[in-house]
Amino acid sequence: MLLDTLNVSSTFSNFIGSIQTCILNQGFLVTIPNSIRKEVNLKPSQEVLLYIKSGNIVIQEKRLESTENMTLVSSKGSIYIPKEIRTTLNIQKRDTFQIFYNKETKTIILKPDNSITK
Repeated sequence: MLLDTLNVSSTFSNFIGSIQTCILNQGFLVTIPNSIRKEVNLKPSQEVLLYIKSGNIVIQEKRLESTENMTLVSSKGSIYIPKEIRTTLNIQKRDTFQIFYNKETKTIILKPDNSITK
């Protein structure tokens, strides 16, 4: 797989970008490709935290007790994007995201891909 270093900002300078993308489907789910789920050790039924940083959706494994924007990873690697995040970022069904990840912090970033038309 072709990999490039992400240069979105200094905050995300340790992330690896993949040539893979994902699409927000009709059920407001994005499916993270299996190859990336393996890299960050993301497993079915695992609770993850979702939040916004620099206009991107950040997905991290749950580390502390919190109910804020928590969701479960489905058996097929799908993650529900909560309405609060969709509204804040003006995300619509069929929007496409570039996928970036950091193996050490087990973090995934979904960057809205404005270059891909719906």
